[in-house]
Amino acid sequence: MIYIVITAGIFFLDFFIKQKIDRTRKLDEEEAICHNHIILTKYYNKGAVLNLLAKHPKQMTALHSFILGAITAIYGWALRHKEHTGVRLGLAMITGGGLSNLYDRLTKHHVVDYFRINTRFLRIKNIIFNISDLFVFLGSLFLMVFGRRR
Repeated sequence: MIYIVITAGIFFLDFFIKQKIDRTRKLDEEEAICHNHIILTKYYNKGAVLNLLAKHPKQMTALHSFILGAITAIYGWALRHKEHTGVRLGLAMITGGGLSNLYDRLTKHHVVDYFRINTRFLRIKNIIFNISDLFVFLGSLFLMVFGRRR
């Protein structure tokens, strides 16, 4: 049950942050926070990370739906196996983040991203994220670590 709560918590946390960002920020407007380590900026991403497939949003939505459907099926299986704690936590994070971004794709035809990390590494500095993206990444790390143990 706790894993379902984690999934829903991630979805709703990002959902409400995206709503606030959409209401209060202009596109590409920037504001430094956390001693200039985080830059808030609203960006509409029609593709995946680094705008992959941005010129093909219908295909991106279909791919996102297919992958999330497969992950959700695996998540459902893992929820029935109590010994897979790390795997279930990773899948809960990926599913919550994936659902939030898929909801955006289906309702807005883009994903609302809203912060980037201010670092000297340009490859990282230029990527604009949302909370869901971070949970998908973190959940993937959990799967790599705990999935190997199985």
